[in-house]
Amino acid sequence: MSAGPDLEIQPLDEVPLACEEFLTHLTVERGRSPRTISAYDRDLRMFAGFLADRGTDVLRATADDVVAYAGFLADGPLAVSSRTRMLVSVRGMYR
Repeated sequence: MSAGPDLEIQPLDEVPLACEEFLTHLTVERGRSPRTISAYDRDLRMFAGFLADRGTDVLRATADDVVAYAGFLADGPLAVSSRTRMLVSVRGMYR
C-alpha cells in the first residue's frame, strides 16, 4: 500500500516483529478495533521504512530519528490529524 504519491518513503511490506508485538498488545490487552489496528500497522510500517532509509530500525531508533520523522511528516501532504495519528502510533510503541 502506498502512503501517498508525494511521500518519498515507502512503508515496509511487513511490520517488524517489535511492532507486531505492540499491535498484538493493542488488540488483546487494550481491545482496539480492527480499523485502529490497521491504521497503526500502516503507520508503523511507514515509520519502519523511514528508519530503514536512515540505516536503522525500530529497535535502534533514537529520539533524533523520531524528531526527523516528525519533520518528514510535517513537510508532506498529509492532514494534521493524519500526521498526529502517525506520531501517536510511534509514541505508543515506545512506551
